[in-house]
Amino acid sequence: MVNKGICDDDKYTVAELERLIYDIATEKRLKVEVEAYYDGSSIENDIVKGVKFDLVFLDIEMKQNGITTAKRIRELKNDFLIIYISNYEKYFRELFEVGAFRFLDKPIDKIKFTQYFLEAIDTVNKEDSYLLYKYNRQINKVKLKNVIYFESNRRKVLIHKIDGTVLEYYGKLNDLESYLKKSEIKFMRTHQSFLVNCEYIIGWKYTNLILEGQIYIPISEDQQKRIQIQYGEYIRKDILKII
Repeated sequence: MVNKGICDDDKYTVAELERLIYDIATEKRLKVEVEAYYDGSSIENDIVKGVKFDLVFLDIEMKQNGITTAKRIRELKNDFLIIYISNYEKYFRELFEVGAFRFLDKPIDKIKFTQYFLEAIDTVNKEDSYLLYKYNRQINKVKLKNVIYFESNRRKVLIHKIDGTVLEYYGKLNDLESYLKKSEIKFMRTHQSFLVNCEYIIGWKYTNLILEGQIYIPISEDQQKRIQIQYGEYIRKDILKII
């Protein structure tokens, strides 16, 4: 069962999204539940009460500020995907802070909606990916989804987990970067010493990425444009150029 939320103050858009979701679910034999909201405070209240979502479709240009809603629900809960319905380029910098899975423009394009919806389902349902590493003559493994970033420190690779623990092994960050390109969980090289899990990026400045927990990761000066483009491709695959 995959739980979906739709938050848009346009009742016609809500009805259209519900219809598209159930049509795809019927065709693909998926079990889904959809909750509809027409203002930001309603979905915020339900999340506070414990309602859980795997995916939320959120209109940014609601009369009640959608950006504010996005920030509030991310503060309340950060374990679901959000597909924003908005002008992507106009809101890029603001939405960087609240984690975007994909963007949709109005009017809704059925082909893109289907593509993004199925990609979201795959992400929700994907099996956990692990990194196997050897340290002190012992083989260990760590879930990649629990790694917020990797750091190179002399001859060692430090594994920084979301719970604050740090693991380590002897190795090269270049080799790890090549290995992780095969993973469904996307990591981004920001600096010769850092490899960052894209899912934990909550902010961006020209000289730093900001990760959950207010962790600042430096961006090499000559890599700033590449980082912006690479993260843009991560959150919206069909964007070829980011302003």
